[in-house]
Amino acid sequence: MSALSPILRQAGEGTLFFYCPGCNQTHQVRIGQGDGPRWGYNGNRDKPTFTPSLLIRSGHYVGGGQPGNCWCDY
Repeated sequence: MSALSPILRQAGEGTLFFYCPGCNQTHQVRIGQGDGPRWGYNGNRDKPTFTPSLLIRSGHYVGGGQPGNCWCDY
C-alpha cells in the first residue's frame, strides 16, 4: 500500500483507502473500470471527491450491526 497523501492510500490498481474524519476510520473505495461497484475519483490527493457520493453505514444503529463492535461503544 502506498501513501498518496495524509488521508489517501492506494492498494493496487483501482483500490483506494481514505481516512474519514466523520467516524475516524479508514474506508475502501474501488475506482475506475472493473467488476463490481466503482466510483469516479477527481484525482485530488489532498481533497478527494468520489462520484457518486459515498454512504458508509456501520455500527449497531444499522440493521445487522453487532453490539460491542461500534465506534460509540469505545
